[in-house]
Amino acid sequence: MDRRAPRTTYYLNRELRYFALIARGVRLPRTAGVWVPIGDGESAPWEVTELLRLAYPNLGADELAFAALLTVFDAEEFENELGVVPSAIAR
Repeated sequence: MDRRAPRTTYYLNRELRYFALIARGVRLPRTAGVWVPIGDGESAPWEVTELLRLAYPNLGADELAFAALLTVFDAEEFENELGVVPSAIAR
C-alpha cells in the first residue's frame, strides 16, 4: 500500500541524502530509506536546512539534495531520476 502525505510538509530521507517538500495527498516516493516528516510546509527550504543543521549537527544538512513533490507526476519523475524500479524495492 502506498503511503501518502497527510499534509503538506517536509520529509527527510537520510539514506538518499534528500529532503523534500511533499504536498498533501501525494504518494511518498518508493525509494530506499525511510521518509520522515521534519517540518511544516510553511517554511522555505533554506529555513528547514538551518533547522536541520541546528538539530542534527552531524547530518551535513548543507549537503542534502532538495526536491519539491507537489503532484503525483512529480513523485514519479523523482523516482525515475533516481532510477527506481518498482520490482527492485524490497517492501
